[in-house]
Amino acid sequence: PGATHRKAGPTPASFRIDTDLLDPEVQYKKGRALKEGKRWSQALQQFAFAADCDPQNGAYRAEAAHCRFLLAPTSMAVQALEELREAQRIDPEAITPYLYAGEIAAELGRFEEAETYLRSAARRLVELLREADRAAPHGRGRLRACGGGTRGEDAREAGILQERTTLHEPSSFDVRGSKPPGRRL
Repeated sequence: PGATHRKAGPTPASFRIDTDLLDPEVQYKKGRALKEGKRWSQALQQFAFAADCDPQNGAYRAEAAHCRFLLAPTSMAVQALEELREAQRIDPEAITPYLYAGEIAAELGRFEEAETYLRSAARRLVELLREADRAAPHGRGRLRACGGGTRGEDAREAGILQERTTLHEPSSFDVRGSKPPGRRL
């Protein structure tokens, strides 16, 4: 062979691609760890990269938008809400975009808008829990998430969790912190 061919062998490190860089879930997990450490700028980079790798994942986009908000709450709140609405549009089943939109809308004093977002998140969460419970063997799924031991305790705990996650009529929910009389939220 001529000079343009090289013998097979290990690829030099400088030419190798680190596959973790192309794995959005790895980037997302790194971003979560950084965010928990309040290193929001670095977390934003990880979440943005994860969202670039998987643009149809609303949770990745939501985390990036939330980091932008945390970095500059006053100047980035409106942009973060717009990004969260886009995340909701592309991934309507994701819960995180609704939770963060509710948080940011409440911070802006838009309590009715915040309530709408938070209700949507709660509805999706209840649906997710019910699906997980149906998919679990012997009906012992995520609704058993409180812990427990005996079947009687599991059933009681599932009932309590279902009761606490049941959506109430609109007048019974207030994002400003007051609880309606005689209701458990």
